[in-house]
This record gives sequence, structure tokens and C-alpha cells, in this order.
Amino acid sequence: MSTTAPVALVTGGNRGIGHETARQLAGLGYTVLLSARRPEDAERAVAGMAPAVPGTLVPCRLDVTDADSVRALARRVEGEFGRLDVLVNNAAISSTTRPSTTTPPAEPSPSTSARSATPWRPTSSAPGRPPRRSCRCCAAHPTLAW
Repeated sequence: MSTTAPVALVTGGNRGIGHETARQLAGLGYTVLLSARRPEDAERAVAGMAPAVPGTLVPCRLDVTDADSVRALARRVEGEFGRLDVLVNNAAISSTTRPSTTTPPAEPSPSTSARSATPWRPTSSAPGRPPRRSCRCCAAHPTLAW
């Protein structure tokens, strides 16, 4: 399928922000590859919005945690469209989707700012959580921890 319209891939486009992003891009006339881990989810999302938007919506299977799935979709995009103009990398990866391969340091190193050392996450009194403390940037966030 050759197209003169811009080609966009929206990962996790079957619901939430990804779904709305795909709808808006299709509304602007883009050819939108709407991806989801399960093909039936992508097909259902496309079927629900296709009549209401002028662009082309193409359901795609893509599991962003699976290298073979990523390569397969890349080959498909290259073969069918010859290019990808926009990538909206919206798919969520949770600890239940893919185990973490890195562990954030307990404390930032002196040569690294607190903001770039580790992501912020809400704290709780759950076992195994670090003690509550303020952030190092302004001490205004008492309920955040490393």
C-alpha cells in the first residue's frame, strides 16, 4: 500500500491517550498504524473509529517488549509504506509486562544530579520501600522518594 499521506505508528493505540492520538492523526489525514499487543484489540479500536475519520487506520500487532515483534512490524512498514514519518511511542511497559533489568541506586552519586539519577515514585509505608525524604532539588516534595 503506497501512500502520499504521512505515515504514523502509534504504539498502544488501542486505548487511552494512544487511542485518542491515533484518532486525531487520522482526523488530520494521516495513515495511522494503530498497534496493540493483541491483534484483536487493534482491530476493535480501528473498527470503532474508522468511519468517523478521513485518514486510513491500519491495525497492527506490536509487543514493544519483544524484539521479534518489533522487527516484524518494521519489515511490514518498510514493505507496505516504504517509510515511517511519525512514531508515537505510547505503549506502556510495566513490571508485569517486562521485568526490570536495572535497579536504581539507593543514593545518587555526588557527580550526578538527583533528577537524572533515578525516577521519582510515590512512597508508602510498604515493606521494602525506602524511608520518606524530600527531593534534593528544592526540598518541597516531602512525599517523594528515590
